[in-house]
Amino acid sequence: MSELQGIKNQTIINVLDKEIPFFEEFTRKHGIVWPNDQKDNRLLILSASMVGFIATPYREIKLPVKYSEITFEHILRMYLYVHTYRKSDDAKELDVTSNSDDLDITKSFFRLLEKQLNNGIIRTYERSNGNSRTVRGKVNWIKSYENILKRNNNPIVAQSFKLTTNNSINRLIVGALNKLSKSRSYALSAKNYLDFFHDIRNPIEKDGAKFLHTIVFNSNTNRYKKILNYAAMIIDNTDYSNLGSNTGMQSFLLNFDALFEDFVIKVLTEESHTQGFSTWDKMHTFAQSSFNSEIVYKPDILFKYLREDPNNDYKESSLGVLDCKNKAHSIFKNADVYQVISYSRKLSAKRTILLYPSFKSKEHEVLSLDYDLFRPASIYASFVNIANDEGTEFLQSIRSFAKDVVTILNG
Repeated sequence: MSELQGIKNQTIINVLDKEIPFFEEFTRKHGIVWPNDQKDNRLLILSASMVGFIATPYREIKLPVKYSEITFEHILRMYLYVHTYRKSDDAKELDVTSNSDDLDITKSFFRLLEKQLNNGIIRTYERSNGNSRTVRGKVNWIKSYENILKRNNNPIVAQSFKLTTNNSINRLIVGALNKLSKSRSYALSAKNYLDFFHDIRNPIEKDGAKFLHTIVFNSNTNRYKKILNYAAMIIDNTDYSNLGSNTGMQSFLLNFDALFEDFVIKVLTEESHTQGFSTWDKMHTFAQSSFNSEIVYKPDILFKYLREDPNNDYKESSLGVLDCKNKAHSIFKNADVYQVISYSRKLSAKRTILLYPSFKSKEHEVLSLDYDLFRPASIYASFVNIANDEGTEFLQSIRSFAKDVVTILNG
């Protein structure tokens, strides 16, 4: 029996008896429910949205990408666009250069780090306070004079600046290196690179992508963006197990469906040149049951949302309701249509759009409903091409998609 089986929307892993302790720990760490009936039958069923690889103490299991038209690197390119890419960057940073699904995140990280370290490590000036025997920097003359009267050996109190590697960029890199140093496969390489960063304090150990958003780049540090993207992925998405004889094995997982939603949100907010797109941080109340329990909902994206609309009896409203569906081969599914109809009626929307991935340029489609029963009576499907290999073509595709969505919303 093969180690992997595929059925619609799921990946089935055939678990070895000796791997049960590993997968018990693995599912717990990743918040994955592993029902007893699956465990008893030595199976683990994962959503097809999970991509990457799982390294047990005995083997490496590569999870398939849910679409044969793209590779794992196309998905990583989306991650790069969401978390680090800015409009001033070179489009070549978004090129897909590998036609293989076997993309080793760590080796790519090491390769880029080696290249940039050869070009020069990023150092910044850090303010330092201290006592010395010589006058240098900004001197506190009053305290220095007091120390002279007390006959201190180092009487001069001064503030000076020194070059250091302790900055945001290197703290993120060291966080990734520290994690890789736990892996038997990469420990030696990671520790060799750590020697370059001997004065780092408080390396980033979690929420790498979130921290990456706080870094301000300039013409000198732009070259580190792709490295930092890999560093953030290693911090956030790699996992190690100390079970079995082969300790420190590496696993790397991404939720493709969640990434697609984040990707579409960034494309519409940054590439559409249109104000009004928004998302909710929390669930909103959809209805109240007779047992005083709430039914809640949360659309993916709203266009021109109003919390209190005077034209809708001061209830909340939205001109457009948009929902992301990572279902390239099955558009207008019944459940998806019913869902957005409910959202649109609740928010008195005039436009409803389902947003799908595609692998070529594609015109939007329209599902026409019974006008006497539904408002709005049309549901649109708009498609974003994620399969371009060249970064320039990829940017053209996502901007064309954003333009198409805005055209639909504006009627």
